[in-house]
Amino acid sequence: MAIQTRFTPELITEYTEKGWWPNITLGQYFRRNVARFPDKLAVADGERGLTYKEFGELVDRLATGLVNAGIRRYDRVAVQLPNSIEFLAAFQAIALVGGVIVPVVPIYRHWEVTYILNKSRAKGIIVLENMGGFNYVEMLKEIRSEVSHLEHAWVIGLSQPQEGFTPYEDLIKDPINAEIEAVIQENQPDPNDPVVMNFTSGTEANPKAPMYTHNTMSCLGWYWPLVSDDRVLALLPLCHSFGGGMGPFEVLNQHGGTLIVSPRAFNPAELVSLGEKYKATVYIGVPAHYNAVLNLPDIDKRDFSSVRFLFSAGSSLPAETVRRFKELTGCNFINVFGMSETCCGPSTSLDDPLEVPANTIGRSPHPALEVKIFRDDRKTECEIGEPGELAQRGPHIFAGYFEDPELTARAFNQEGWFFTGDMAMRREDGNLVIVGRKKDIIVRGGRNISPEELENVVYENPKVFEVAAVAMPDPQLGEKVCLYVVPKPGETITYEEILEQFRVKKMANYKMPERIEIIEALPRTPTGKIRKNVLRDMIRDKLQKEVAEQVG
Repeated sequence: MAIQTRFTPELITEYTEKGWWPNITLGQYFRRNVARFPDKLAVADGERGLTYKEFGELVDRLATGLVNAGIRRYDRVAVQLPNSIEFLAAFQAIALVGGVIVPVVPIYRHWEVTYILNKSRAKGIIVLENMGGFNYVEMLKEIRSEVSHLEHAWVIGLSQPQEGFTPYEDLIKDPINAEIEAVIQENQPDPNDPVVMNFTSGTEANPKAPMYTHNTMSCLGWYWPLVSDDRVLALLPLCHSFGGGMGPFEVLNQHGGTLIVSPRAFNPAELVSLGEKYKATVYIGVPAHYNAVLNLPDIDKRDFSSVRFLFSAGSSLPAETVRRFKELTGCNFINVFGMSETCCGPSTSLDDPLEVPANTIGRSPHPALEVKIFRDDRKTECEIGEPGELAQRGPHIFAGYFEDPELTARAFNQEGWFFTGDMAMRREDGNLVIVGRKKDIIVRGGRNISPEELENVVYENPKVFEVAAVAMPDPQLGEKVCLYVVPKPGETITYEEILEQFRVKKMANYKMPERIEIIEALPRTPTGKIRKNVLRDMIRDKLQKEVAEQVG
């Protein structure tokens, strides 16, 4: 059954005629590169590596197994796997047979997996039997009665036969043949069909299910200066929109490069070693990953000589991180604004001075990617230097929330602008500065305070590993500033020390933090974003407890 998107025939015609959509499917991209680069290394996960020819054969076998299982055009298949060759093969094979990939974060458990499988109405799921001491087969047994649409569960490493579960080896046992190829061609997707359904992190409500088509995915190439000789090291999970788009699609499909991943939990030392082993030319990650790399005790002895540039998204990029990586690699960052609903967005470029990626998200990388900042009426555009809500419009925006036209409609205004929920302002040079999530802005006595501005000051302290600024309730002013600080190992940080940094900067008094909380680690979503709502709840509860103890 066809899946409805928000793209009208008129919009499809406009984007196609202007050359913004190439009308090429992911499967066509991939098979083209298999033919062009048969002997080039396509993927590596740790010690394993496959050439494009070998990887293409694996994808064809997996596609054959999916077809034999009845997977056809529009069918959703969930994939709950770590960064691995198997994940990458599933991404390509599901797209090849016309299906829709539903990535599921490996650390999700019963509630999240049940919700995603039901919301997407997935027909099948691919999992490991065990990872990190958790048994995914047992989880699926427990939730199977709640997910009536699920017909298949394919398991990598299935230790013993179990009813209702098929070994992954059986899924890939048969090579492709003319009959299977005929079915694939018969179910060839339209480039405007959805191909990926990337669920949001669900920090505000239940996770939403934004969809991307083959054509919208093609817009990723607008800000990614890759060449076919690049070897890209993924620090981040490929199961999220940023990782999934940058990795399987952009590297393997559009450019025919090499993608390097690790199937194990994030380990900065191991990943840097993989970068050295395969002579990675590009790193992709979020600021938390880069900060962890910088914190390696032997970082100054590591070999980054092959690196051309570093790619970051997901949260603000600290200026100190940019400076240190420039010292280590001689390379610049491309800093990108992205979210689950936009496969790309404003970005800096390699030609920018270091100050730009350190303090901004750049500007539109392509004429089709329109960016504006609006006042609260969502009609009036802000002046230079005036904060407002960041909005985008263009062929890169998601195709709609799966089977939720009302939620989709609320995300746009009448002129087709998608409102991101992020507060930003435009500098005189045209570059955009993120002020914070709309809900994260601290309002102290009627004055708005940007969390990112405060965090950037604290990051200048060499003892600080990570920091997050949040609002804490105050009976007189409404809100005050609380800083959650993660010191580097062996370091001690005091409130007075932090306060002195703000005095040296001669910042306005109302921006001064009025409390710091030392914490071992910041709470994060599975994709690495800081859960500031959790931090706000923590400081609210702590304040209430302190008041109760004083009264008692």
